[in-house]
Amino acid sequence: MEFFLLQLLVKEDCSVVALVDKRAHVRKILAKPEGLRREARFFTALELRTALTPEWFLKVERAGSYIDVRGIDGFAHIMIGEKRLKAPFQIKSFKTNKKDFLAKYSHLPRVVEVIVADDWATDDQLRQRIYSATGELRSKILKGTLTVADYKEQVTTFFQAAR
Repeated sequence: MEFFLLQLLVKEDCSVVALVDKRAHVRKILAKPEGLRREARFFTALELRTALTPEWFLKVERAGSYIDVRGIDGFAHIMIGEKRLKAPFQIKSFKTNKKDFLAKYSHLPRVVEVIVADDWATDDQLRQRIYSATGELRSKILKGTLTVADYKEQVTTFFQAAR
């Protein structure tokens, strides 16, 4: 995982303004290393395709630091017919953390899947959690209750508003 700690703007008069300062955010993450460990375990589990991996589920990728600070840990790449879609997700260590995340962003479109990666889940269970979540999204699009364009617009709204 990488983070840009500071983004500085040097003005014409040579004064410097901090546009982004994420040092406190990084300290908060490092204070609870078990969350990083669980996140790493989740991504490691998803590297392996098994007999239970749906054919439409392509892969997961970590989000970059710019996206990570907006509440997204990664993207699941899925196929819907001939279209490839990147579905954002957040990994939480406990169900209570999931509830807190959903409450924090309740004013935004519900487009970020929140996956609980606790220590009690097996790797197969972790994989099944993301397959289930992305499968529901895929099903809505295939049934026509959600269009890809509407979903992408909702994701954009989430990214623009989440800080």
